[in-house]
Amino acid sequence: MDPLTQGLLGAAAAQAVFAKKLPRSAALIGFAAGILPDADVFIHFPDDPIATLVMHRHFTHALAFIPVGGLIAFALIAWLPMFRGRRWAVLGAAMIGFATHALLDACTSYGTLLFWPFSDSRISFDFISIIDPIFTLALLVGVIWAWIVKRARPAAIGLALAMIYMGFGAWQHHRAIEAQHRLAAQRGDVVERGRTMPTLFNVVVWRSVYEDDGRLYIDAIRVAPLGPTAVREGDSVEHYDVAEHPTEDPFIDRSMRDYAWFADQYTAVLPGDPTWIADMRYAFVPDAVDSIWGLRLRPGDPVEPVAMTGPRGGPPREEALSGLWRDVFHGFVENSQPIAPPPATLSTQP
Repeated sequence: MDPLTQGLLGAAAAQAVFAKKLPRSAALIGFAAGILPDADVFIHFPDDPIATLVMHRHFTHALAFIPVGGLIAFALIAWLPMFRGRRWAVLGAAMIGFATHALLDACTSYGTLLFWPFSDSRISFDFISIIDPIFTLALLVGVIWAWIVKRARPAAIGLALAMIYMGFGAWQHHRAIEAQHRLAAQRGDVVERGRTMPTLFNVVVWRSVYEDDGRLYIDAIRVAPLGPTAVREGDSVEHYDVAEHPTEDPFIDRSMRDYAWFADQYTAVLPGDPTWIADMRYAFVPDAVDSIWGLRLRPGDPVEPVAMTGPRGGPPREEALSGLWRDVFHGFVENSQPIAPPPATLSTQP
């Protein structure tokens, strides 16, 4: 998630455990340790933009790296005289703050190498957007309140409220997945693999992507918290399997494989632009095939044979965000259809 939320989660967790021994320092230690894993953005390969891309949320976000990362965070601050005699508490706060980061990122759709080095699978639970103001606000209030009164309980309350909201996001995700499978069944499709991902700032409108017979189907699903689920059908595009399209350049081939891995294999070449491979997980409009970024192929370019570019096409960002706002608060007003609850005998498991 965004650095502010990552830091607030680390701060709240550290306060909830160590506010008695570190009345105000726990928040600062937890906040700093909570954002430290994102230092991987400074791992940069000037001649290989895809290697730079895939290194974010890599080993620094693995569960196995938590002891190392916690020790690094501890070492950066433990020498301060103010922590003399309280260094075990400082170490504990640093460990807890660092540990929260990867777990929270895994709840988003971007993907995290949670089980590295034992697995290179990008774990994505798709429960919450990479920016969600409700989740962030619950943590912010708890951290500030705990800071003022120098007590652990406000931070624990903020954590509890944030976790309740995360649980609500998980339930909304379950409902969106059910709607995706019912929509596919209505079309006569089989969801060979699929994802539903929350759109920016909310857990009401979801982007649905599933594959059937070599095509990716893109739709918007609105899961009303206390009402029916509705779908606004989008378009479909042929899945682009990079393994089936080798080039004569080994560097471009490796870059395409790495990019497809990063995109969870939800890749497509959009009509009219065969040199641009899109990541179909993300778009400014939830039912649009236009992606917010893609991999540009430049065969024959000795300086930059591949590049990350985007977005390609689609409405301006401000117009797309205002449309998303209407979808969240007013529902789909055009080209939408309700999705009836599944029959009791119909399995909707993916």
